[in-house]
Amino acid sequence: MKSNKTLIYEFIHKCTHSAAAEELGGVSTQYISERLGMQRTNISSMLNILVKEGTVEKLNGRPVLYRVKPDAVHLKGEQSCFSQLIGCDGSLKSAVQLAKAAILYPRRSLHSLILGPAGSGKSYFASLMYLFAKENMIIKENAPYVRFNCVNYSDNTGQMEKELFGTEGENILKRAEGGVLFIDNIELLPAHARNSLVRMVESNMIELNGVRKELNVIVVCAMNDTVSRSVIENYSKYFFIKITIPPLSLRAFKERFQMIQHFFTIEAERSNKTIHINPEILIGLLLYQCENNVKQLKRDIQLSCANAYAREFHIQKKEIMVLMSDFPYYVRTGFLNLKNHRAEIKEVMSEDCSYAFSKEKATLITPNLERNGRKKTMYDWIDEKVNELKERGIEEDDINFILSVDIENEFKQYSKRLGEQIVDKEQLSQLVNKRIIELVGDFLEEATGRFNKVYPVSVFYGLCLHLNSTLNKQNKSQRLSNEQIMEIIKNNGSEYGYCLKFVGALEQEFKIKLPIDEVVFLTLFLTKEPMAEETNLHPVVLIALHGEAAARSIVEVVNFMSGYPAYSYDMPMDKSTDTAYEELKKLVLKIHKGKGIFVIYDMGSFKTMFDMIASETGVEIKTLEIPLTLLALDCSRKVMIGMSVEEIYKDMLESYQGILEHKEDMSLRINSKNVVLTLCMSGEGAAVQIKKYIEKHIRPKNVEIIALAISNHQLLLEEVNKIKEKHNIICVVGSYDPQLFGIRFVSITDVFQEDCKELKAVLELYDKTELVKNKADDYFEVIFDHLSEELKLIDVEKLRILLPLVLKEFQGNSGCYLIKEQELALMIHIACCMEHLKGGYETPANRNKKEVITQNTELYRTLKQSLKKVENEFELEFDDNEIANILSIIKLSKDGKLT
Repeated sequence: MKSNKTLIYEFIHKCTHSAAAEELGGVSTQYISERLGMQRTNISSMLNILVKEGTVEKLNGRPVLYRVKPDAVHLKGEQSCFSQLIGCDGSLKSAVQLAKAAILYPRRSLHSLILGPAGSGKSYFASLMYLFAKENMIIKENAPYVRFNCVNYSDNTGQMEKELFGTEGENILKRAEGGVLFIDNIELLPAHARNSLVRMVESNMIELNGVRKELNVIVVCAMNDTVSRSVIENYSKYFFIKITIPPLSLRAFKERFQMIQHFFTIEAERSNKTIHINPEILIGLLLYQCENNVKQLKRDIQLSCANAYAREFHIQKKEIMVLMSDFPYYVRTGFLNLKNHRAEIKEVMSEDCSYAFSKEKATLITPNLERNGRKKTMYDWIDEKVNELKERGIEEDDINFILSVDIENEFKQYSKRLGEQIVDKEQLSQLVNKRIIELVGDFLEEATGRFNKVYPVSVFYGLCLHLNSTLNKQNKSQRLSNEQIMEIIKNNGSEYGYCLKFVGALEQEFKIKLPIDEVVFLTLFLTKEPMAEETNLHPVVLIALHGEAAARSIVEVVNFMSGYPAYSYDMPMDKSTDTAYEELKKLVLKIHKGKGIFVIYDMGSFKTMFDMIASETGVEIKTLEIPLTLLALDCSRKVMIGMSVEEIYKDMLESYQGILEHKEDMSLRINSKNVVLTLCMSGEGAAVQIKKYIEKHIRPKNVEIIALAISNHQLLLEEVNKIKEKHNIICVVGSYDPQLFGIRFVSITDVFQEDCKELKAVLELYDKTELVKNKADDYFEVIFDHLSEELKLIDVEKLRILLPLVLKEFQGNSGCYLIKEQELALMIHIACCMEHLKGGYETPANRNKKEVITQNTELYRTLKQSLKKVENEFELEFDDNEIANILSIIKLSKDGKLT
């Protein structure tokens, strides 16, 4: 049992350690007596001894105050109820210190406001503040803890106010007297109750039945930090202590891992069984999006354990296995984020171990052997991974899902290992068939020209070793699922097609049959770089904008489309720069991964703040200003002074020419289907001048000129492909030939020195081609004008747009060429058929239906698929009689032919 002297010292130490520095004045004998329940004379005696020992200092005044001397604060490993809080020394360290300061504040505890998103643990944190107050004898051991949740009274505000501030003896305040009152979701309080609350916490007085008396309750309030900032600011100014609980997404992976272990341990105790899970489940739980934060994480783990318990209820075992299928589907989507967080995950858990949870502890079990040493080929890895997952009880769909996520990472490691095995070609020739080396050399040489990519020699070595092993083993069975194969084809279609042709050549050369997997692996050799070192650090992208959620919205789109995490910071206009600076500094330190941070910001003081943060923290920060907010603000001001749309447009182009000149040219392509590109390698000046010269001297009709200044060939290809998706590129004019297949190049020399002879000839040829096209288009317009007069049940204007697209798609997918007469006949026939179907008439039977469909099976399937768009749009269905009629129109024309 501790002595009185020790109890007094520890109490003074806690007060000294926890209170805000500027508020420290020490504690009086009277205050210690009230809190510890000791006689003042005994306390005075002990204080004199502590002062003589030099551990406590005496501050003369009225009353006399005592505090621990600064150089005597040496206690370590302090234990309190907060030590059980996950993150008490991490993300919640500041919150814990503030909570202690509020409870231990001299003379009386301070009322507190806890801010945080739904489910982040505000209620649990408030209960720990109550326990801490009891631990330190601020309140008695049997003091009440009363929780009042405004959500429960949201539809009856009158009852809410009565419960809180009703007549004495009947309200919540009376029940909480001498203890802690926790009021949750105070943002829902009605106006009168809100005013009563803020008056009470500000003055520490309560008025009942016209009588004012001192409040003998520690009030802890909580509110959701997603409410409007004005509401938060309105409450915050009345609470001296404001405690912020971060969302789960901002907590460290180490803390989230500890939570997962804790929740599984609780479920193990409840079920009185040991719970087993595999590492894939842990990865999903660490990385999936928890909208309701800690509360949702706990609920999802409870649900999975309940499902597993029910599934194995009749099996008399002391252990249960929780499977991926026991969780809600969204949990396993977290596994998709593994490629972006693999390094962080490795720091907190092992991917090669299963985990077991008993009511006492969490245990790592079943360590797997080192994979790199025992797997020789990708086929070995797939086989062993599948068997391993099956042994864990994982279902086939989940196995395919896990493999699809992890296959790229495993392949990078595999190709890296292969490349490291060979020193030079002489060593390679001793291990690999000479003919394989020749074929791979030709394969990569052609790929370099075809895909405009230079491959490292390690890829050459790796390919040779891989093919040598594969051809020797003659793997014939398919290991990858069709979904995995289709995903790789979707992302790397051109490379896949090239590799498919190469595999065909290998099969002819070596007289064997290779599985479709082999095409996939060759595609990965061409598209995926080998695994980098484990210390693969990379820069981070941060977007900082003014507003409530502007940056966050942009980052959500960027992360969804790229799959690589960017970060956001939103700065409301009423937030002080001091607050923003501290928040940004914390964010920079959290997201920095060792290679600097690239910041995109809109305006204002962001540049200065980031420069200061870089200087203070040593983190390399590069900033780029994209003044969208400033630009919009300038537009708004011009509107206010009465400028016209045209005046605003011209004025903005002049003011922001450096920013908008390229954007202006890009917007022009929307106005015309046909474009001519002008190019230069650096800066936009030359490209713009070529554009202006062509517009002035040639004046092309129905053609827009787009100026591009892109020296990087890959970026140029991407931009050209974007333009080509919606527009017809007639030719490219510039100082260098970009080597764009199928697009004519006209030299800048022709434009400025030869009176544009070549360019004029190209545009004249284009005009003649367009004339032929326009005649055909005129025929279509006449047909649809006629149909609009004749048809009553079909929206012809909608059909005018949709039907030509459907026929074009059909021809592209089927390889079937239709002359204009066939297209016209089909449009009339299909439109009239749709009118009959809408009118409820039966389609006449086609006697040759079965024969026509049987002889044209592929054409039949393609046509049905193309007509789906018409059926869905107009809510009707073509039967096989009508499909056969359409096929007859296609097939019976003398000029129609299949390619």
